[in-house]
Amino acid sequence: MAEISDHVCTIEPDTDQKNDIYETGDNIPLSVLKENKHKSTNNIENSNKFTCLTCFKVFDSRLELLKHYQNIELVRFNKNNEALNDETKPIQYKMVEDKDGSVTYKCERCYKKYKHKKYIQRHIKSHIDKRPYLCKLCGKTYQTASLIVAHGKMHAGDLFSCTYGCGYQSVHKHVVTDHEKRHRNEYKYKCETCGKGFQVLTWYQQHQNIHNDVRPFACDRCDKSFHMHKYLMVHKSNVHPQSSGRKPWLCQLCGLPCDSKNCLNQHLKQIHGIATTKANLCDVCGKVVRDSRQLQLHKRAVHLKIKPFSCSLCEKSFQKKYTLKVHQQTHAGKRHACAVCHRTFARRDTLARHLRNCHTDCKNKCRKCDKIFPSKLKLAHHKNCTSVVIEDSQSR
Repeated sequence: MAEISDHVCTIEPDTDQKNDIYETGDNIPLSVLKENKHKSTNNIENSNKFTCLTCFKVFDSRLELLKHYQNIELVRFNKNNEALNDETKPIQYKMVEDKDGSVTYKCERCYKKYKHKKYIQRHIKSHIDKRPYLCKLCGKTYQTASLIVAHGKMHAGDLFSCTYGCGYQSVHKHVVTDHEKRHRNEYKYKCETCGKGFQVLTWYQQHQNIHNDVRPFACDRCDKSFHMHKYLMVHKSNVHPQSSGRKPWLCQLCGLPCDSKNCLNQHLKQIHGIATTKANLCDVCGKVVRDSRQLQLHKRAVHLKIKPFSCSLCEKSFQKKYTLKVHQQTHAGKRHACAVCHRTFARRDTLARHLRNCHTDCKNKCRKCDKIFPSKLKLAHHKNCTSVVIEDSQSR
């Protein structure tokens, strides 16, 4: 591949985030802010209205809301943070010509590549540290007005849902459309080794690292390395919070920027004593689950009886993709034999359970005939049956 030329895109100042980037309340009295936030819970549910997530003012159209963000909220942010406008670091991308003559746009700051210029221009905005638009409902910040307007659909419940009934939702229709292709097993790229499909070329290419046992993505905080870039990002977010330079979440109590929602939740709990993770109660059966995602899965599986993952070899369907994968092992034809009693099983976990129940310490072994049973209940039933047989033989 040959490089055609370098394109430098100068967008906004790229400086370190500071704790005083946002004024808590932006000179709005806290009582008024809370009152507006309370009112917004009713207004924001109306998909015909558009609510500013910073001051909670309601507008009749998306265009009016965009103008408000760009003319009011952006001006207010720039006024409070004049230091961020002093320095400018350009974001660069390269045009690379492939062997077939097509052009690929490559980001100079990360690994991502795009076929279209508009996508690389949209992508490089994600590297800007200046994030002037703040959602005061959840604490997330954005670089552009259009992004925070789209984010508002999530709080309004204006989401696109998967038509296959798996519970997946997004504020972007094209994201749901790409997701639905998974149910139809339609992928742009498929691994020749394992058959796994991908919609993104970069993910397909990085997936090959698994088969080649290559770990090119190394953590700069510890000695761990990973096959794929997204695995590294998850690792840094969970193990090394606040290690990323990109900090899209903001604590509205002290102004501390955080690099993930998990980091923000930990900060709120440790510093401010606010626990944000609450148990979720099912309003149908009363069961308490860990989080909203588990509640969604519980309702889908138990109450709605939705089983979106179907086996292509038989008529069975399952609520979870993992359960389908386990089931597909029964069609593979491979049998797992017990080394003690030579009984065979279609699945390895079934063999493990058999060994644990029947051959570990022999807890359920009959002392009279040395027969082993998988449970105490079956052993007790066996003893009752044998005692009846013995009594009948003695009576005769």
